[in-house]
Amino acid sequence: MGKISLLGRLEAKTTRLQGENGCWIFTGFRDRDGYGRLSVSGRDMGAHRVAYVLHVGAIPSAAHVLHKCDNPPCVNPKHLF
Repeated sequence: MGKISLLGRLEAKTTRLQGENGCWIFTGFRDRDGYGRLSVSGRDMGAHRVAYVLHVGAIPSAAHVLHKCDNPPCVNPKHLF
């Protein structure tokens, strides 16, 4: 049995709310501000940033990834910019 991919790890801890534009709530560990956190190659990362990289592409150096829905645990790539 092989390792679970990063996408698989993210999806295993995500609940998709109803509707086409519903939030995808990260149900794993969250920091005190409500943002999901994942370990990626030994580095702690925001789950929303991981989702952005996996679904949209690279994040420019020192750039922020924001939520249109203003919901910190959301990892729906349609809600991130």
